[in-house]
Amino acid sequence: MRAELLNRPLLLLAAGLIVGLSSLTYNFNVLFLIPLLVYTREIRAGWAIVLGFGLGLILAPRIPEQGVLDHQMVAGDVRVVSMPRLYSDRLGFELEFEGHRLVTTQDRDADVSLGDLVSVKGSVRPLKEGTEDFYLSHGIVGRLRTDSLEVKERGPSWYRAAMGIRRGFVDFTHEALGAREAAVVDALCFNVDEGLDDGFKDDLRATGTIHIISASGLHVFVIAWVLERLLRLLPIPRGWMLVGLGLLLALYACAAGLQSAIVRSVVMSMLGLTAYLWERESDLLSALAFAAVGYLVFVPLAVFDIGFQFSFLTVGAFGLFGRMDSDRVETPKEWVLEKLKEGYRTTLIAFAATAPMVAFYFGFVSITTLPANLIIAPIVMVSVVAALVSFGLRFVLLPFAVGLMKLLVGRLVIEMQAVLSGMGRLSLNPTLPASFSGYWLVLIYVLVLALARRRVRPA
Repeated sequence: MRAELLNRPLLLLAAGLIVGLSSLTYNFNVLFLIPLLVYTREIRAGWAIVLGFGLGLILAPRIPEQGVLDHQMVAGDVRVVSMPRLYSDRLGFELEFEGHRLVTTQDRDADVSLGDLVSVKGSVRPLKEGTEDFYLSHGIVGRLRTDSLEVKERGPSWYRAAMGIRRGFVDFTHEALGAREAAVVDALCFNVDEGLDDGFKDDLRATGTIHIISASGLHVFVIAWVLERLLRLLPIPRGWMLVGLGLLLALYACAAGLQSAIVRSVVMSMLGLTAYLWERESDLLSALAFAAVGYLVFVPLAVFDIGFQFSFLTVGAFGLFGRMDSDRVETPKEWVLEKLKEGYRTTLIAFAATAPMVAFYFGFVSITTLPANLIIAPIVMVSVVAALVSFGLRFVLLPFAVGLMKLLVGRLVIEMQAVLSGMGRLSLNPTLPASFSGYWLVLIYVLVLALARRRVRPA
């Protein structure tokens, strides 16, 4: 494992950065530098760790200890600092006001996007009871109820175009499908999960499949694969093909809300495809570290975000324990069997890697995670691709697009709901008797890392 680290300075830089970013909030974390430096025992590696730690200290965020306590009247120019979220009749987004982050909602058809400078008048109010921990961990200290809001300066048109795509997709799914199925498709493709009913969310949690309603690595992989195959049909050089693919994936990431998991997936996909362009083999762990450093530099608070932690932990486990298969698959039957085995291995690694963290955050471990993910992963992949293809075709073949959405996507979603509902009722989720310190996770994952061995691609 030591050799794996020494050959990947970006991993060491990322480790130092994470320690630095978290040290102001959790002072004990600074002590993690000592075992890191002792373990690597190499000057160049030490400099990478120290550089990351120093950068982390400079950028280190502080989680607010408390939010706004009283109503305050405010007026002035503020910047929109998040991609808006679509609700059934409202639009929610975050604003930066005098160094403080606030959350607000507007009418659903409000023309507001990330980067806009808006003039507001209204009142800042305390966070709703029961939501304080969540919002404070994201740096949000209060709610802004506006009497007036006017866009003074538009942000990048790229974000507004992405927002338009998301709105158009949601409108189309609700025209073509029933409300329940449309809500699931919106969540699968664009993170629009406000329309999901509580029963379905409970089934997702009980089966350990809540990740499917967050556009992430699986979604980007499928979309990138389909787009790459389509772009190959065009008579353009490979370099320009990758540029086009990168722009399309970036637009999708913006439309899906720029969550850490999807940004990570887009960055890693483009690094992998670029390596392919230059006829080099990509390194998953280095690409993961590059994505982590880039994201944390721009969003330091993400170091405390559960989505960031789960996403990067899972992919890191793939990089350490995933099998490097030979490309020699001779028959279609062998290809199918290999993909089935690969799906099982991937699910098993993801389950084993995230189980300790699931137990820490949620107090239980879902026994049905393995079979549930194996069953619904193909359904999710086909549903996402078919839904996006249907949305694209509506501009040229509306009847066919609606039929594809109804007859294929709608039925797949119904089947997926039935599977999750049945497995959710099994209640095979042992609950932990008591909570435990997060520092036990460090010990657990250090022991897991000790099991890692260098991966070699079969001849």
